[in-house]
Amino acid sequence: MHTHSTVEVLTAALRDSAAAMRDAGEHVGSLGNWADLECEVGRALPGSASAHVVPEVVEQWTSRLTRWSESALDFARKVEQCADTYDEHERHVHDTFARIGHEPRGGE
Repeated sequence: MHTHSTVEVLTAALRDSAAAMRDAGEHVGSLGNWADLECEVGRALPGSASAHVVPEVVEQWTSRLTRWSESALDFARKVEQCADTYDEHERHVHDTFARIGHEPRGGE
């Protein structure tokens, strides 16, 4: 028994998703100078027992947001590359079938 399976990849949807992730990554990456937050939080906690940890919290927060932004941008690039690869393979299959005079299943 021979089984056929079909997978349809909507590359436009992949690109839309990549663009949304890229926008989110760029937005988080551009949120600004977290040192300003450190000053504001420090002013809000004068003399408190936790004021001394504010610089460490801000440093960790900045590091995490930076890593998340970089990861989001990397993920977006990889999804775009996948869409390009799917489209390239689709064109290759279509061109190959066209050369031999056949229309691929589900042809354009």
